[in-house]
Amino acid sequence: MTNSKENQEILRVECADAKGLVHKITGVLFKHDLNIVQNDEFVDHENGRFFMRTEFSGRAETKKILDALRPLLPKNAVVELTKSRKKDIVI
Repeated sequence: MTNSKENQEILRVECADAKGLVHKITGVLFKHDLNIVQNDEFVDHENGRFFMRTEFSGRAETKKILDALRPLLPKNAVVELTKSRKKDIVI
């Protein structure tokens, strides 16, 4: 497994909070033979919203991953999958 950013992608999910979301999302990545490099999640309890950002490596087939995730997530979930890249930083 390589540590190169060229094979890394970032998955972002925002949806209504529900039990088991982390398990469902990471399970899809596991089933697609992807390796989670970093994972962060947060629940806005006041508004009942779940946020998750997962960086993973491997050969991801975007459409297959999104098609597998959508039926597992609450209605109106926002799901984004993008390539990882170096960030522009101004000092």
